[in-house]
Amino acid sequence: MKKLLNVLFIVAIAGMGLELFSITLGQYLPVEIIDKHLQCDYLRFIIITFPLFVMLTLLKSVRAEKTPAQNAVIIIKRTFTALVSFFVVGAFCFFAGFACWTTSSVIYKNTLSDTMLVEQYLDCGAFGTGDSRKVALIPVCGIWNIVIGIN
Repeated sequence: MKKLLNVLFIVAIAGMGLELFSITLGQYLPVEIIDKHLQCDYLRFIIITFPLFVMLTLLKSVRAEKTPAQNAVIIIKRTFTALVSFFVVGAFCFFAGFACWTTSSVIYKNTLSDTMLVEQYLDCGAFGTGDSRKVALIPVCGIWNIVIGIN
């Protein structure tokens, strides 16, 4: 049982690390998810599971050797942190995560390597459109595109 708790705690910490990387530094990587529905599912997964990972850390924090009052304080703090993290991640996705690059036209498509030169615009949802760019999209594993800017 103790090993299972340790594994769940490590999964929770690793999941929180991956999600924090995805919504912060991962946004600057020149890689995008090809399927927009899969991208929405991934963002939905992040919004839902981040508070759950915060709550999973309770398994390691609450112990029998602590007093009931100490355990109650830990539970209240983690529950409050999970609720706040849900709203913070949701707000972050609303304010920063709704903009995505959308292909407006294909300039050139190489049939041998599936590389495409495309023109994209920044779709900001209800806020309209932003910049435009010309990029080369190189598919990787059928899930991601590596984006290389061109002039």
